Amino acid sequence: MFGKLKRILKKNGFFGGIKYIISKLTGRAALVESVDTLYYFLEKCVDIKTFPKATGSLRDLQECDVALLKVFDLACRKNNLTYWMDWGTLLGAVRHGGFIPWDDDMDVSMPREDYDRALEILPKEFAEFGIDVGEFSFKPLASFGFSIKHRQTGIWLDVFPVDEYYCKDEQDIAVLKKKIGKYQKFYKKKKLKKSKQQLLDKKNALLADFLTKTDERCNAILCHNIEFLDPKLNVHYASDVFPLGAVEFDGCSFAAPKNPDAFLRAEYGNNYMSFPKSGAEHHGDDAGKLKNWAAANNINMKDVLAELEGIADAYEGRNA
Repeated sequence: MFGKLKRILKKNGFFGGIKYIISKLTGRAALVESVDTLYYFLEKCVDIKTFPKATGSLRDLQECDVALLKVFDLACRKNNLTYWMDWGTLLGAVRHGGFIPWDDDMDVSMPREDYDRALEILPKEFAEFGIDVGEFSFKPLASFGFSIKHRQTGIWLDVFPVDEYYCKDEQDIAVLKKKIGKYQKFYKKKKLKKSKQQLLDKKNALLADFLTKTDERCNAILCHNIEFLDPKLNVHYASDVFPLGAVEFDGCSFAAPKNPDAFLRAEYGNNYMSFPKSGAEHHGDDAGKLKNWAAANNINMKDVLAELEGIADAYEGRNA
């Protein structure tokens, strides 16, 4: 018994050994092994690119989300606002030609300047159409939602800001990330105590060296999720994003990074064309999964889809 314990600790280290023992005692090791086995055969037997589309209530939600993105796209074109498909939405476009079959919302990103302008322009543009635009009060500067009847239907578009900095090489990017980490600690403590301008002033002071292009710092770097506090700080070369291209998504064409492959590798790793091990239908709250909200509120999503298509026609006609 003690001899086996000694061998485990020697092989895995103290903390690794304790983790191993706990996983064995709780049965977690067997569960992980079972999941890995299923994943292995799934990867061998199924081409993820041909995985069937969603059906039922999830597909109804996806169709409404696409209609909402069309409205957002029209507004961005009219107001010269730059955006591109991001995260699971971009991944779905590249890997599936549209929605990831098990995804349940949409994501786009904007340069910080366009993000700020959108927050000024879009609430007024769409008030008459019943579309809500706004940041979450508990997470200023992090993202805003573009939605219609969200609490009743689950329909949702997340809009994330992207900040631009200048670096000379990978080592410089590492220094940038450390300074961003310092700002994130400040933001986490002060986000509800300071004004948005005070938060921005603090960020700009900490990152002042990286704000201006110089002969030495000439590589434009785009940073996602600084205020969103995602555990992974995503960094992209601007040359992989601009000038923007376009990718087909469920029969429509939307703005996308110039080099989607490099962009997705930076976000998801080199295996982004493989099946995920977690995260399917990952949005919702105590009310349940997003796809079930409409039925719980006795709402016919076909009616909402028609309403969104009408909003797009009316908005486009008004600005023709």
